[in-house]
Amino acid sequence: MAGGGGTKRKFAFPDSTTLTGLVPSVKNGMWGYAENGKFIISPMYNYASVFEGEVARVKKGNKWGIINKNGIAITEFKYDSMEPFNTIYNVSRVTARGKHGVINMQGEEVITVIYDGMFDYFKYGMTRVNLGGKRGLVSHTGILSPAIYDDISDYGKIDFIWDDYNPDSVIGAWVKLD
Repeated sequence: MAGGGGTKRKFAFPDSTTLTGLVPSVKNGMWGYAENGKFIISPMYNYASVFEGEVARVKKGNKWGIINKNGIAITEFKYDSMEPFNTIYNVSRVTARGKHGVINMQGEEVITVIYDGMFDYFKYGMTRVNLGGKRGLVSHTGILSPAIYDDISDYGKIDFIWDDYNPDSVIGAWVKLD
């Protein structure tokens, strides 16, 4: 952009004729939700996603949260980032203060926002997590294995857990079924 003013980010949504109900809409640079051309939820957000079921991800200032179709906040606006809801498990990976966790559509933290990293986001229904240099496994409902292992590696359909102090000794393994 000329004059060093940075670039403006454009948001693209499907043609409004293909959406029914509340549609993310912008007015004076702020996002809200309109139906049939009339705002139902006032434009007060810096970003508004399409509704995913009964909730939508919205950004207020620099923090994310979710609202319902009445515009009522389901969560506090406390997340630094929030991914779209996983369409199989109806959960969203979130970050706050550099830590990772998972919330459901009711706004509950099903995986507390404490992890240093999350890998293979619900690949085969599980997510590998890192906490203080140790690895564990979580599902969309909670912890499967605490973060006490030196590594959990993904080798296609078989995962192995081992201890770095004895790499020849496999602690555990499992086969993923389709």
